[in-house]
Amino acid sequence: MLYRKKKGQAAMEFLMTYGWAILAAIIVIGAIGYLYLSNVGSEVAAVSAPFVLNDFILSGTGAPDAIFNIRNGGAESVNTVTFTLSDATEATCNGAATVITTTLASGADSVVNGPAGCALTAGEDFRANIVITYIKAGGAGLVHQSTGSISAKVQA
Repeated sequence: MLYRKKKGQAAMEFLMTYGWAILAAIIVIGAIGYLYLSNVGSEVAAVSAPFVLNDFILSGTGAPDAIFNIRNGGAESVNTVTFTLSDATEATCNGAATVITTTLASGADSVVNGPAGCALTAGEDFRANIVITYIKAGGAGLVHQSTGSISAKVQA
């Protein structure tokens, strides 16, 4: 009988170890879910290097409904810069490429209006993908892309 008790204790310890591991995994998944879901209502926008999205306004009050302030954060000037916005949620703000400028110097800012026909409704959540195409000044004419995304609530 004494042998059986030790065998049962080992099995119980084995199961408790798995229990703690499963509990820790559930806590981590819950924390990640909380952080992701709590971020839904906040304004988040970013683009990849060499550009920086300094500021933006999403307004449901009239044209233009979307305005973005883009900065060239790279070390060299870029040419033929275009900005494309594709609405990932409702396809209400998709548009052809908007030419920002022919040349954007290093460290310079440029204000970009969203696509024509961008009809946003105040209070709605807006999510879109951003694609900026450009050619490096003095380069071989190769077209580069900087991608990003935006998630924010449209202001009244």
